[in-house]
Amino acid sequence: MLGMFYGAEFLALDLIRFNQDEFSIFIGNHRYLFGVEDHIEILAELFGLDPKNMVLSKALIPGKLNIVIEEMSDPRMLEYVENFKSMYPETALMLVLTEFPTKAGRVVSFNEFQSVNIGLAEFYSFLLRQAMLLRNILFRIIPNIFGGRVRALARRLTLPLLRASWHLLYKCYPKLAKLIPQTLEAIGPEIHYARYMRARAKGTHLLKGCFDMTIALHPAIVERAEEYLGIKAECVYPQVSSAVASIIRDKAKRPPLEILFTGSMTPYRTQKLGEVVKAFSGEDRRYRVSVRSFVNDLDDYKGVFGTINIAQSDDWLYSSPVRIYRSLKYSILPIVVRKFNDHMLEELAVNLDLGTAHSSDSEIQVKLLALEDEILEYNQRATKANSVVLQRLRLLLTERSDLSQAVSAQVEEIKPLDLYGPVLSERVPRGRIVEYREEYYYLPERLGNIHLDKVQNFEKIKGLQKFSTRAEAVLVGLRLGYGYEGSKPTKIGHVLGYDIVGVKGQLLTVDVEVWKSRFSWLSRHLRFSYPLSHEDLSVGLRDGSKIVSEYNDIIALLDAVIRDDTRIAYLQVGSTNLHKLIWCHHRYVVIPKSTEGSSLSSKDVNNFQNFGNLLGGVQEVLREGRSFSFSIIRRQ
Repeated sequence: MLGMFYGAEFLALDLIRFNQDEFSIFIGNHRYLFGVEDHIEILAELFGLDPKNMVLSKALIPGKLNIVIEEMSDPRMLEYVENFKSMYPETALMLVLTEFPTKAGRVVSFNEFQSVNIGLAEFYSFLLRQAMLLRNILFRIIPNIFGGRVRALARRLTLPLLRASWHLLYKCYPKLAKLIPQTLEAIGPEIHYARYMRARAKGTHLLKGCFDMTIALHPAIVERAEEYLGIKAECVYPQVSSAVASIIRDKAKRPPLEILFTGSMTPYRTQKLGEVVKAFSGEDRRYRVSVRSFVNDLDDYKGVFGTINIAQSDDWLYSSPVRIYRSLKYSILPIVVRKFNDHMLEELAVNLDLGTAHSSDSEIQVKLLALEDEILEYNQRATKANSVVLQRLRLLLTERSDLSQAVSAQVEEIKPLDLYGPVLSERVPRGRIVEYREEYYYLPERLGNIHLDKVQNFEKIKGLQKFSTRAEAVLVGLRLGYGYEGSKPTKIGHVLGYDIVGVKGQLLTVDVEVWKSRFSWLSRHLRFSYPLSHEDLSVGLRDGSKIVSEYNDIIALLDAVIRDDTRIAYLQVGSTNLHKLIWCHHRYVVIPKSTEGSSLSSKDVNNFQNFGNLLGGVQEVLREGRSFSFSIIRRQ
């Protein structure tokens, strides 16, 4: 996505010039480039350089201005920078701060506007995990009698009883409600995020003496950096091409207009996104809201008219100018649901007031008329503010120019920094998906804990499969995870009145009520294993009555079961962290997770992506979202 370059348009100060070979952007501390590419382009345009030809290096290079975009959570990064600076003290390093420094008590962090009591959260997490362990033990030791009702009762009571005790504690000590998440699913990510951001802030504070200059893209980051980290930073402002205004106006003439949200989903964003969908749903179907985790392909932006910018939480204090810049860079209209009035770029975004009856379309039309003049005014103010920073940078590079030639011959001595090994990308039934060196691996559960960074020959590991995309890996993982190679028929799950049975690499559906009628009452309620032999199933397959049906994989099975049940008007088939995959009006529809699908009319579903088969819908939700699961399958 690097390459939208407007640098020549904005180089207003002719006396301040930079050469491409003076700079190197250090990327060894970032796992993914798409997380920092907007900052790379902003800096390239600021210096009047071509971002396509910027040097991106996993090594700090002597003799150049090394731009380091903040991410100092790994101790190896701290050691690397300190060693480099001790060897080449005259080589200039510039730090780019991207997050908002915060402080609660003695703890310095980033973006922690509401302090998280990690100790209490971990204690609560421990209690919940013990309750889950107890539930599983009870499930195993209690006989499967009375149709499994006793087991089901044990499952249902354990966690609610523990949560009820904590709700009572909340009433006694209301402050705890803000310190501890109420569900186990929320605790893990919250603890991880808090620890990670605190490690980043600590590393940044420890390395502050190694940098000759620090910049940020938000004035609040500058203020907080000096207050909480003791770092004196300067604010720079991205430039915007005035040509984008006419391009956006042309897009507005070709409805339906796609309004896109990208980013990780939080409870607050889910709530606000639902309000956004409702706000645009009444605009004569002129707008269509879609959700993606991120966009890594420039072609995906071509049909997008506007982007929705929503803060991560209700207590978030500041705007996100980088998100607004990214939209305008690709000639997309930025839309915000809350205005913070803390950055000049906010003036270029549509402020969608969800709390009033104003038409969303009228707010957009007003902005389209004024956008070109607003961009010109913004660029004048931004150029004036940036000139001070550029003059200081030019002086710094001039002072170091003689020394840079003396050390340039030693570039080969600096080894690149390689911090990132294999990382768990997704869990699938009976396996997991691991990302390593921009490729994805499916690891069956039976392989145990394999360290991919220590494997010499991947082809020798039976069952290990490699893929170029995460979606392909997860799809194969789903198919294999619901399969069963054993010769004894084994119940895998239940769906819409059918048992799913695996045997010899095939999946079978068994009509439960029909087969139960073949056994006595006592036999049905006291059996510990599935009451069908392979011979019974074979007879069921041959009789042509569809009591037993055979399929090659779980997706084909579910597709057939859903289509055969003509009584189904609406059904949630599966979901990710971003989307729901539903069966509605005889087709599969992908909708944002915040959208209520059961109330969609046949015309409403045309505003979302439709698929004629389940495979197409599953592939689409896997392409964008994570943590996919089939909602309609009750696992055994």
